[in-house]
Amino acid sequence: RQVASLGSLIERWLQSYLGSGALSAWSYSSLVVNNSATLLGFREVFIVPLSVHDGRAARLERVLIGLTLLAVPAAAAVMLMARPIVTILFMRGRFGVEAADLTSSFLTIQALGLWPGTAGAPLLRMLQILDRAPLIGVTYIVGALGVLLLGGVFVLGAHGGPVAFAAVMVASSTLSTITAGVLVHRAGLRPDWVRVARYAAFAVAAAAAGLLASRFAPTTLPFYPRLACQLALFGLPVVLAYGAIRQRLLAIIR
Repeated sequence: RQVASLGSLIERWLQSYLGSGALSAWSYSSLVVNNSATLLGFREVFIVPLSVHDGRAARLERVLIGLTLLAVPAAAAVMLMARPIVTILFMRGRFGVEAADLTSSFLTIQALGLWPGTAGAPLLRMLQILDRAPLIGVTYIVGALGVLLLGGVFVLGAHGGPVAFAAVMVASSTLSTITAGVLVHRAGLRPDWVRVARYAAFAVAAAAAGLLASRFAPTTLPFYPRLACQLALFGLPVVLAYGAIRQRLLAIIR
């Protein structure tokens, strides 16, 4: 907990260099991403199965694959809809166009962290189940060091600004999740990481196809019809791709 607090302190310190309105914009975009990650996590679903000793590695593998198949297209959808999301949820009163532009820029990049953030939850839970809870602090240390080092180089040194800060935070979250995976592996639990990576690549390809298809939405439509058209065009390739492997998906769910 103390290490996590230190990471938050480093984060706030870097934010002080981002200029007027950046802290509020980051808070708004974090609100969207963090709540989305909570919805995608399904923590109540995987806690009990992962606690069972027999076949634990296979269960963890299925959880990681399932969360990946959910989180990757969800992250792409948030990236695609970043500006409409900000407009619908926050753009009123003193929250003007400039604030919406900055917040949507944060949200577009921060959405990339949905996948590692969602996948990290079962890995941290597994460290607790394996009686390696103190190692969770290692993941926080790696994240805090990532923010400090990368932020020092790209935010302070290169004067990257808000976009660089958002990218640094996503990179830090990814490093923490990778560290959690390495610690779980070294603790003796070894799911098929190659299989997880294959499904991740499949999900990324499906989401990329969806983003490409969404570009064909007519620009002359009013705001809400165009939004619905973009979502439909984005979802079509994803649904078709997932439908092509529906038997494998059913096996993962079961």
